[in-house]
Amino acid sequence: WTSEMYASSVTGLSHKAVAAVSDTIAFVAGTRKRTTPSNSYADVFNRVPNNAPNFWRESSASSFDNNDALGCIAFANDTIGFAGGKKGILYRLKPVVAGNYSGPWEVNLNLAPATSQIIRSVSFPTNYDGMFITSVEVNSEVIQLVYHTADGGDNWNMQPDSIKGLQSTYLHAPDANTAWAVANFGKVFKGTRAPMGIEDPSFSTSLKLYPNPANNELTIVLAESNANQFNYAIINLTGATLRTGNLNTNNSVISIHDLPSGIYFISVTDISGANTTKKFTKL
Repeated sequence: WTSEMYASSVTGLSHKAVAAVSDTIAFVAGTRKRTTPSNSYADVFNRVPNNAPNFWRESSASSFDNNDALGCIAFANDTIGFAGGKKGILYRLKPVVAGNYSGPWEVNLNLAPATSQIIRSVSFPTNYDGMFITSVEVNSEVIQLVYHTADGGDNWNMQPDSIKGLQSTYLHAPDANTAWAVANFGKVFKGTRAPMGIEDPSFSTSLKLYPNPANNELTIVLAESNANQFNYAIINLTGATLRTGNLNTNNSVISIHDLPSGIYFISVTDISGANTTKKFTKL
């Protein structure tokens, strides 16, 4: 093991995560200080071939929040990286010029209005498929939320998976279809990719669900005025039908308080037999 160097003007380093994209390119994420200003703030350092030998360079002109502290970092490939921390902000490095590993790092997704929980872990098994885990408190219970992207972070699915009973969680996805989450007290969860909602092009109207994730009740909104011509079915991930019923209004509220926490599908069928299926999460 050989000691390596940072810029002499950088002090108060506290690094929490490391990502190596090749045998010559690596990154560390955490916090640091400069002599001016003296406050501590988030930063990512890189070690790349065009740096001086054994030298780690700070990021440049990045949009890290002054009060953030990074705790995780991962790369989709050798030029596109993601880092997150205590402020619920996900940052992305997407160099404009190939080989510009110093940045800038820009805000990719800001969850702060919805949750102030820490982004603890991020994983990208392919160039496009990625996920990160954070948490939210519901009725005094902390629930882990896993957000997904299928386009390299350009868009994130804002209907996250939910996992109850975990604290201080970390995850890793070896491929686009499988992931593991580990947490305090020896708990391990395995996640597998489920099919997304499927919509029959002949279905006669639009369908929306809210809130999603939901706790006790789920509202089904139909644009069609004759709501009583529609039936619904709640289906679990194994394909079993758990409940069926008729939608009596355009804004039908159904109780889901007795469903265990997890991911479900709601299938709505119109009078012609065409149907549409949407995914929802029960907290």
